Amino acid sequence: MRNMILLVLALGMIAQVAPAEEVWTGPSIVFTRAENVDGWDPANMDQITDNVWITRLTGGGSIWNYVQDQAVMENFTPCSGPYPTDTEWAFGDIADYDTLDYGPFLSAAFADCWPFNMLNPSLPGVLHLISEDIYIPIQFTYWSSGGTGGFQYTRGTREGVAADGSSWSSVKALFE
Repeated sequence: MRNMILLVLALGMIAQVAPAEEVWTGPSIVFTRAENVDGWDPANMDQITDNVWITRLTGGGSIWNYVQDQAVMENFTPCSGPYPTDTEWAFGDIADYDTLDYGPFLSAAFADCWPFNMLNPSLPGVLHLISEDIYIPIQFTYWSSGGTGGFQYTRGTREGVAADGSSWSSVKALFE
């Protein structure tokens, strides 16, 4: 009986730890990181969840997950690396999220360091937040050049979230 109780407790803990797959098809929001602003300032980041805050530094070609990439952001070698950490990206429609071919942002968005594909406003994409197992429709609408760091995209939100540009803090407040 004791072993049965331990097994039930262990399974309950696993169920609480393992995230359930989520597809965010709630109202879309537009995130804009203006040109020539401080990419280290949280006000200039898309705080999607506690684990993923998307930003771009002035002078850099990539986007970052500020929460997990701070140590490498300043010493980045252009057009290399699996960044933003804890994310993967694919081209295609959110309806097909489970059959798309995912990879790091740079491999999805760039070829020889020139933006195309993911950065092409006519191509929809899907952002997968790996550790939280969340799939989000995303479509880039602007990508600055010349080291100014600006970019813009439209992305989905969790169902039931107002489409007012809410950050993760606002989303969390709905469930607290």
